[in-house]
Amino acid sequence: MNIFNKRPLGLILCVILSGFSLFVLFSPLIRVLSLIFAISLIIFAFVNKECSNLTKIVSISLLLSFCASFLYFDVSFYPQDLYGEEKQITAKVLDIDNESETYKSVEVKTISINSQKRKIKLMLNLYGTTEEIKPGDIISFTTEIEALTNSKGFDFKKYYTSRGISATADITYFEAEEGPAPLRYRFKQVRERISTNAERVSDEKAGSMLSALLLGERDRLSGQLTLDFARTGITHILALSGTHVVLLAAAVDRILHGLRVKRTIRLIMGSVFTFLFMALTGFPLSVCRAGIMLILSTTLFLVTGCKDSITSLLMASALIILVTPYASQDVGLWLSILATAGILVAGEIFNRKYGENVDRKRVYNYVILSFTFSLFAISATVILSTLSFTGNSLFGALATFIFSILTELYVYLGIIVLLVGRWIPIGRILIAFEALISTLVGKMSDMSISYSSTEFLVVKITFITLGISFAIFAIAKIKRKRAFLIYLSCLFVFANILPIGLTKKVENENSLLFSSDKYDKIIIKSNGEIALFDISNSSKSSAYANNSLLIEEKIVELDYYIVVNYYDALSESLEKFLTNNYVKEVKLPIPRDNSENEIALRAFETMEKYRASCSFYKDKSAMNIAGYEVLIPYRNENMTAILLNKGNEIYTYMSKGLLEYEPDAEALLYLSDYIVFGNYGKSYSALKTVDEYDKRLKSVVSFDTRISFIRSGVASEEPDYYLPKYKFYFYK
Repeated sequence: MNIFNKRPLGLILCVILSGFSLFVLFSPLIRVLSLIFAISLIIFAFVNKECSNLTKIVSISLLLSFCASFLYFDVSFYPQDLYGEEKQITAKVLDIDNESETYKSVEVKTISINSQKRKIKLMLNLYGTTEEIKPGDIISFTTEIEALTNSKGFDFKKYYTSRGISATADITYFEAEEGPAPLRYRFKQVRERISTNAERVSDEKAGSMLSALLLGERDRLSGQLTLDFARTGITHILALSGTHVVLLAAAVDRILHGLRVKRTIRLIMGSVFTFLFMALTGFPLSVCRAGIMLILSTTLFLVTGCKDSITSLLMASALIILVTPYASQDVGLWLSILATAGILVAGEIFNRKYGENVDRKRVYNYVILSFTFSLFAISATVILSTLSFTGNSLFGALATFIFSILTELYVYLGIIVLLVGRWIPIGRILIAFEALISTLVGKMSDMSISYSSTEFLVVKITFITLGISFAIFAIAKIKRKRAFLIYLSCLFVFANILPIGLTKKVENENSLLFSSDKYDKIIIKSNGEIALFDISNSSKSSAYANNSLLIEEKIVELDYYIVVNYYDALSESLEKFLTNNYVKEVKLPIPRDNSENEIALRAFETMEKYRASCSFYKDKSAMNIAGYEVLIPYRNENMTAILLNKGNEIYTYMSKGLLEYEPDAEALLYLSDYIVFGNYGKSYSALKTVDEYDKRLKSVVSFDTRISFIRSGVASEEPDYYLPKYKFYFYK
């Protein structure tokens, strides 16, 4: 259908946006090939007399976008000249994150570095200070600026870059001078007051959902609801996006229309309202995209009497990236752009088939339109979603259709409750509505087929093929559109069913995995059940390690999550883990003292927010987990042992140093068929050599090089000995 037909400006903007955003992600080889292609295209366009002026402009624009990307990101954005030595820095505090129990994350914008004016954004990790600071304060400190780096399982460099943050630094001391709060912080306080009022006129759950849907305040939502929305593929409904802008702008227009305000005045007032809403929400990129697009469309209509939503979308996106070039790396912004583009393509199809006179008031037409828009939006974003996320919901399109309607009604009702809830007790209606949405999304989330892993090569290829096919449909002249739409529909269905089958196949496989990547873990898959033993707990970082491991193993549901040791941040770690993973039951050890009892109580209170059940197990008492008889004979802060018995074969985990610091643990050497020495626990003071053990011992796995097994003076064979890196499977 070629959406760029008669839209030359849209085509040029699309090429510029794509080239600028993608060039920074390319490897050096791909960059060279891209530059060669762009230069060759320019030469071809100017040599070939049949090439139009548009082709020449597009080819030049592509090369210039590559060059601009290189100059901005590679030369200007990252402060490579500041790495390596301590610097005296004065900066303004922009935002503070108190989420971590060990440090504060403070976003600042520098005023001067070594007494020279220099403005860059830094993310500071503030350790060990009780001095209070707030956004707007001016702080001075000395530190070494560090380049952005990635950790296992998360692309921190891209995440911080998309927020305009150029580098990081650690500080423990600073001097502060009080300063005026920035405007966006003041708007944040306004949002918090509105959120508090929403909870006051309804209740905590209903108010937090309204705050998320209306203002983007997602921090107030329960972790269970966040997980349910993710597993049903409708997280985008909770994120501030163009949908919110359109809903509220439409509501304002309807009110003004009811007051018989002229259309021109309504459009102008709608644009003013849109800008005020952008400011109130803190100018998030997806809202800015929608708001600017709406204002541009309004301006274009007022000046020319016509509208072009696709060109307005690209102009709005280009304007955002022109003002904040780092926004080109924001996944949320691109998902918003692509989803809107998909909806506009669907709109083009219906307008060309039915014209502007299609009766959208009929329920049948409304359902068909809404569901088609959902399908096209998902198809347009599928490549980016596949490359950025690790799972997929089977119910994405259906859930988007259903909950878009429900949340739209919820927002309208919520606004009425906010306005009159103090005087008229209608907050109970909002409470009942929230319960309906939460229950419905929870039922869909709990279905075993609702969510599946996309970490399979064939799945990624299929989804990418779907995305490319949709792009071809949107920009190419296809004669048999109906046949191509049928092909897209079949591919869409296949792409959504395929990961379910592959995920179920992986879940039904039997395997025993030991992992020791800073944190020791054991994963059992047996008898159709999956269990995760979390051994070396120390902080909330353990939750992130768990998430990464489950993603690698393509596990989307856990039957058991077994906590082996208590630690102060257990409740926070559980909160993080359960917000990102579907778990049926959490098992905690019975507390042995007052300290563990307090931690267990906090953990149990956290568990009450989730549908996962909670139970306690007794030390040195056998329990059945996923087809294994499990026994934990040693469990303390630094030393742990776990015995897994199945089919008269015993697999034993020992934390390093156990044989030295727990002499009785040597008895485990004579009970075990297989032994794993992990990295958790105190290190051996010297090289530990074991030369007395039972003949039944078949294999030894060690993540610690300071232990070895030698059978001297015995005719029988020594056990197989492995020094694995990170992970080891006894069977798979």
